[in-house]
Amino acid sequence: MLHIQPDLVHLSKAEPGVIEPLEKILPDLMAGGVKAVASNGVLGDPTGADPAEGEELLSSVVESVYRRYRAWNVAETGCLALLKRSSDQDDRGLTKQ
Repeated sequence: MLHIQPDLVHLSKAEPGVIEPLEKILPDLMAGGVKAVASNGVLGDPTGADPAEGEELLSSVVESVYRRYRAWNVAETGCLALLKRSSDQDDRGLTKQ
């Protein structure tokens, strides 16, 4: 959000939420939503957020979703998953030059 619409972000109001590993909180999170694991509704610690990091994270997520869409491999969970890479592919699934 800080990268996309910084005028809507009030960092002075940012406060840490639950910072435990996702593996630990996931069952409660799935069963009861964010409020079940974080009373203030925050996952992670946004107090050190900056627009450049947000841009990197958003780009990474978009690229990951795009690669999964292009590969169109449906995992057992019903989610799109990348096909196994061969040794001649880079981290983006593209053939190395």
